[in-house]
Amino acid sequence: MNKVFVEENGVYQIDCTKAIWATDAVHEIYRANKVGLKDIDFIIEQEDNILLLEYKNAAIGRAVEHGSNFNPNAEKIINNIPEKYFDTLHYLNLLGKTKRRHYVWVLEYPHGSSVARKMLRNKIMKQLNCTPLSRQI
Repeated sequence: MNKVFVEENGVYQIDCTKAIWATDAVHEIYRANKVGLKDIDFIIEQEDNILLLEYKNAAIGRAVEHGSNFNPNAEKIINNIPEKYFDTLHYLNLLGKTKRRHYVWVLEYPHGSSVARKMLRNKIMKQLNCTPLSRQI
């Protein structure tokens, strides 16, 4: 199984070759089975944890086409991110993957400040009912 995944715009990749298990196929699995759930981009299983990783880059692909319309603070986006994580948990449960889960949202937003990103992180964490593991990068 290939463990080097390319994000949806085909620009960046994530190397998960050291992971115990990893996938970027939840979207296709849900769609093929006509499941009306949302999904995150990548699931990466480590020895003690499972990372649920959602990637958003406002400087490439369709985000550039939409230009200034991208607003990560929009209520729709803030609500959509936790839904993606929670809906993906169904997939993990069906696979019997019960390790501790960590929610990771990689946001590349060139027009955002560190203060704005931290406020956004806090809003999403509140919906996820969790606390940060480490400082924001």
